[in-house]
Amino acid sequence: ELLHTFGAPGDVAGSFARPKAAALSRDGMLYIVDSAFSNVQIFAPDGTVLGNFGGTDGTMGGLSLPTAIDISYDAVATYQKFAAPGFTIEYVVAVASSFAPPRVNIYGFGKMAGLDYN
Repeated sequence: ELLHTFGAPGDVAGSFARPKAAALSRDGMLYIVDSAFSNVQIFAPDGTVLGNFGGTDGTMGGLSLPTAIDISYDAVATYQKFAAPGFTIEYVVAVASSFAPPRVNIYGFGKMAGLDYN
């Protein structure tokens, strides 16, 4: 049974040019990889765009024709040591790019101590 649809062709937040992969977090956030924009868009369960990450600006964390994504809660302990002091990783997102190094980026999602997230 189809539950929900959203998105359309385009080049603004919430639209897609070449969506390649998707992953769903435990809290219902949907992560969609778009290889044309070399980014990952994050959507709330109702389809609202929450933001994006990646891009081709050449900075650390950039992507190049990303094609795959995975969310892991089991790998947190492995990557916590790389997080900023005071930041607690709740889950990690791995994104594979098909062109240029780095081929795989690992992003930690969680909360920074002392910040109000309400």
